[in-house]
Amino acid sequence: MKNQSKKICFIIGDITTYGGTERVITNLSNALSQNHQVTILSLYRQNNTLPFKLSPKVKILYGRDYQEAHNTPPPRNQSAHIIKKPSRIKSSHFLLN
Repeated sequence: MKNQSKKICFIIGDITTYGGTERVITNLSNALSQNHQVTILSLYRQNNTLPFKLSPKVKILYGRDYQEAHNTPPPRNQSAHIIKKPSRIKSSHFLLN
């Protein structure tokens, strides 16, 4: 059976904060990026640096900066411009077509 590369997207509140969820997402992303295309969608960005080392193969997308989020109301249907509809859902990650 041929090993097919998947597109994997992890969605998290803020990947730039220090915590267990951020560590697990970072570790999973680093491991999966060896054979798959991995993206982290962080809804917010409170800090400019990541608390854990992330592979350069992993792409990060930010929904909104923390300051922007607290000074202005969110635009309508913002997530529709960022995320494609997932083809399958498994636990805390999405496998995208």
